[in-house]
Amino acid sequence: MMDRDRVMQCMFDEETMPALAALEGGSRTISQLADEACISVPHMREKLAYLVECNLLNVEGDVYTANADKLASIMEDDGHYDVMVDAVTKMDSYLN
Repeated sequence: MMDRDRVMQCMFDEETMPALAALEGGSRTISQLADEACISVPHMREKLAYLVECNLLNVEGDVYTANADKLASIMEDDGHYDVMVDAVTKMDSYLN
């Protein structure tokens, strides 16, 4: 069973947000995602592991892809609206 609070923590962690933002543009290798976050590849794998376990991210070899449908369903959860607004604002600051 997916722990929504843990998912939100993983998604909006300072180190994973730049990587997840990069995945909005399409698939990326783990090296590219680690570079986006300025962390090591093993550390990035660890950071993304729960999102992979919950099938929010798909992994084929070293290539990660966001599962857009599942991510959207998580984001639509009204119980996390305030967290989402704060996190989207924070993510937007990384993109700009």
